[in-house]
Amino acid sequence: MEAKKDKTPRFQMASHVLSKEERNFYCFAIASVDLIKLPLIDILTDCIKPVDLYAKINCTPGLQLRPHQKKLCCLEPPLLPDYSKFDVSLLYTLIRNLCPSLTPTRGWGHKLNPMDTNIGDDIERLRLYRNYFYAHSLSPVIPDNDFGEYWSDLKSVIKRISTFTNESRKYNYEKELLKIEGFSFVNEDRVIYETLLKDTLNQWNQLEYKFQDEQAILIKGPEKVLYGEKAQFDAEIKQTGTSKWLVTWHKKTGDTTANINIRDEKFRRSTDRQLLIHSACKDDEAEYQAVISDGNNNYPSNAIYLHVLGEPPYIDNWNFTSDTEGLTIHCSYGVPEGSPSVCEVKWTKNAEILDLTNRKYVVGRSSYDGSRLNESYLMISSPSLEDKGIYSCTVTNTVGFASKDVTLDVPGAKISTDSEVMLGQKTTIESVVSSCPPPYKVEWQNINDGKPNRIEISNSHYSGSSLSPESPLLVIPSTNFDDMLYYRLRVWNKIGDQFSNTLFLKVKGCKFSACRVVE
Repeated sequence: MEAKKDKTPRFQMASHVLSKEERNFYCFAIASVDLIKLPLIDILTDCIKPVDLYAKINCTPGLQLRPHQKKLCCLEPPLLPDYSKFDVSLLYTLIRNLCPSLTPTRGWGHKLNPMDTNIGDDIERLRLYRNYFYAHSLSPVIPDNDFGEYWSDLKSVIKRISTFTNESRKYNYEKELLKIEGFSFVNEDRVIYETLLKDTLNQWNQLEYKFQDEQAILIKGPEKVLYGEKAQFDAEIKQTGTSKWLVTWHKKTGDTTANINIRDEKFRRSTDRQLLIHSACKDDEAEYQAVISDGNNNYPSNAIYLHVLGEPPYIDNWNFTSDTEGLTIHCSYGVPEGSPSVCEVKWTKNAEILDLTNRKYVVGRSSYDGSRLNESYLMISSPSLEDKGIYSCTVTNTVGFASKDVTLDVPGAKISTDSEVMLGQKTTIESVVSSCPPPYKVEWQNINDGKPNRIEISNSHYSGSSLSPESPLLVIPSTNFDDMLYYRLRVWNKIGDQFSNTLFLKVKGCKFSACRVVE
């Protein structure tokens, strides 16, 4: 590989050329013997720096290494281990035991789904290539169709691992894979290859037996749980003669591992064979493991990382409707997919829960067909000034809540016009209306000798005027001295009515020059 880039590839010898099917096999053989080790070196380096390996091994209970492996990796500082001298078996053992963040989607040693493409899944795929070679070891040939499929899969795995180790990568695996594709193979390579491949297969077999031996205890449980629900892990003692050994439960968050006190209320009714986590929350999201001990040695189980799913509800829409019976506030809400259902919908007025025994208030609930949304509504019958206030709807699930409020009050309005109105010219009095609930009626008035009069905008003198509740407009196409009066706007909503400011219209002619606003 890169460390040997000036050397001739170990399998390249001058002799008879092998068949295409044999060449296919040897390509995979070199990849299995030489290439697989390189990404494992980079992955371990990225996860644990050599200077930290000694401390990491010492704080991991139950990690069993053979004497020759300890000589390579258990070096007290200031001595540093050389990862390039580790064989595939040792690299895989360390990654599996010391790098929980790399745990495959379905756990170490389990069957993979094609959709599982995390870095831990691809580490497992490197191991599974060994099974494929083992099946072909008695007849070292690979048909073209099989070779194309497996070689393409290997390229994909190497490419993904290259992306993962991009910043810390020491080796260029994709480049090394291209080199292997260009190798020439001859008959003499068979003897050299068989020896090396046999050693590699032996390493993987020993590794697999080792992990089977280590699994004195196995735990089963969910990888996902909804926020607020219960998670249950069960421990199974796999080896005979260990039923009376001590079993403890452990929780690992980041680099911190803590013993679980099963007497805590959070874990009530748990035993050494079963861990119950009640009302799961985000703090319970961690890696869980059981450890069995004979008093001298600890044997850890497999680890399961528990993901706690769920988000608070959300309010999607908030509006008003009204009819002859009263005013209704509508609140549409939902929960994100995979989150706990809503357990409470609460309406309040001025921060106090509404008294639903009062017939004035009716609270209802409905669902939208084909939608994830639900609706809660508050109907206020025959609303009046007494119903002014801040109304809130709070929607709650076990994760959290969402709230929306609105202030119901009489409407507000302000009118204005140009500062100067010329005799015979057009006058426009504009308005700004603010109202919650929405206004349903407006009226323009003028005041003559202290007496308010409703303006009939249907009169041609006010052509172009509007009584639209949201944006009323008063237009006088040709202003005369009779229009020199006080003007105001009256607005109604379901709570009550209100007048705008009063404006005095001055008509500029021989002696009149402006209009002024009366506060």
